[in-house]
Parts: sequence; C-alpha cells; structure tokens
Amino acid sequence: MGEDINTSIGVHSRGWTSSFISPDPPAFFGTIPPVGLEAILQQRGWGTGGIEIIFNKQSPLIGMFSRKLRFRQRIAYLCVLLCLRSIPELVYCLLPTQQLCLISQVYGNL
Repeated sequence: MGEDINTSIGVHSRGWTSSFISPDPPAFFGTIPPVGLEAILQQRGWGTGGIEIIFNKQSPLIGMFSRKLRFRQRIAYLCVLLCLRSIPELVYCLLPTQQLCLISQVYGNL
C-alpha cells in the first residue's frame, strides 16, 4: 500500500490526473488476513508504509511548497497519518486514570 501511495504522489506531483474506475462486475477482489498473526503483520506493514511516506523525498509534508500537489491532494495523502493516531488516543484514554491516581495521592483516599 505504501508503494502505491508513493507512486501516486509522484504521478500527481508531475501534473498528471487520475480517476476512479469501478467496473461492474469487479475486475478483482483483494483479500486481507481475517485474524491472528497474519492480520497483525498486515497492519504493521500498512503502518510502516504510512510512516515511510512521511519521511520519503516525495512526502506531502516535505514537498508542501515545492511540489505541484493541490491542497486537497495534500490533505488526502496526509490521511495516511491515521496509523499514528493511536498514540494520542492511548494517552487520552489513560489521562483520567492518571488524574485519579494523582488526586488520591494528594487528598488521600476519597
């Protein structure tokens, strides 16, 4: 998936356009592992690909001013950052627990 996005960024930054084609019936079906270790490895691969896009020379962040990408294209390509969303969400979920522990240490048992 990361390679496809890198190729798309390169093509779009050179001024080419793309379109979505949905044949009826579908030309092919993609499959992903449903459960288990294979699914975890697939998710890790997708996350690694997303991070590689950020630090690639064709990155929408790095090439924000030098590439011919339109603003909407940059936003669409930055959606690959969703793999990093889990870190702030984890902190946000653990924050109430940390606050309760801090309050109980300051004020004693409530």
